Formats: sequence, structure tokens, C-alpha cells
Amino acid sequence: SRQLEDVARVRERVLSGALAGFDLERAGLFGHSRGGGLGLVHAAETGAYRAVVTWAAMDDADRYSDAVKAAWRRAGMLPVVNSRTGQVLGISVEVLDDFERNRERFDVPAACARLTAPTLLLHGGEDESVDPRALERLAAALPRGEAIRLPHAGHTFGATHPLGNPTADLEFALEKSVAWFEVHLLGGRQGTRR
Repeated sequence: SRQLEDVARVRERVLSGALAGFDLERAGLFGHSRGGGLGLVHAAETGAYRAVVTWAAMDDADRYSDAVKAAWRRAGMLPVVNSRTGQVLGISVEVLDDFERNRERFDVPAACARLTAPTLLLHGGEDESVDPRALERLAAALPRGEAIRLPHAGHTFGATHPLGNPTADLEFALEKSVAWFEVHLLGGRQGTRR
């Protein structure tokens, strides 16, 4: 819920005119991984975006077994290891409580079914963080859009930190995303409008 509130605050700030240079008639939204799933929920809740693009979007916020949830509650936090960096991050039990209170709100496929904006979903076939089958589950619910699986791409489409040479999968995802926004936000015209 806090992350959705953050996105709503950014949107409100843009709409208020406090951030100059935005064309408010051409709003699009992009998200990756959990940000992709939450972006789909936010876009469905507001109905205000003309285009949405996600990379490796989660389709299910309830990713943990009952045993993991019980241990999480006992410890007060869930340690999660970033598979790419090895960094251990702790997720507070408040996150679990929030999910359980708002289970229907975080139903990502149901949010997809309510989307009015044309939506592009991209997902790697070798995603190590979000099940690649999430792409089909989200696409099946989507009334308007396109789903693309990059068969050999992982969760970040080959992007690393710091970014070295972009992979073919990353370049493809970028090109498809930019083209999607150009078509749906600029009417097919290439441009640099924000």
C-alpha cells in the first residue's frame, strides 16, 4: 500500500504542475518486477494512463507458503537474499499484514482485467526472480495489449550494475517499450516529449 501511495503522490505532483515539462494528456506508466505488478494495479485503479509497459511483472503478491508466513510472524521480519547481489534485505511483518488486509486490491490479474490503457508486457523466459509463467497469466486477463516473452532473458534482460554493454535482450525490450509509448502517447510520432 505504501508503494502504491508513493506512485499516487508522484502522479499528484505531476498533475499539480509542480514538475514542469510534462504533457498531462499523454501519461504513460512503466514498471519492473514488483513495480510492474504494482504499476498494473495503480493504472487499473486510476484509469488515467494512455499506455502501460511492464518488464518481468509479478502476477501474485502472495508468494509465500503458510510455513514461511508463520516464521515471518515469529521473527517479525523476513530475510530475503537478492539473487543477483547476495545482499540480505529484511521485509517487515507489516508488509504481510498489509497484503492480508488488502488481498483483493493486490490481485494483479484482476487489475489487468480492469485496465483501459493499452498494455505491453515483456518477460524473460529464464527469469530467476519472477516465474516466467506470470506473463501468460497476466496476458490472459488483459483486455488490450501485447505480451512478449524473450526466451533466453533473465529478470533484468541482461542489465547489470554498473551497466556495461547492453545485451540484445535489453536493447529489444527498450526498443519495444519506447515504440509502445510512441504509438500510444504520441500517435506514432517519434519525439522527445516527456
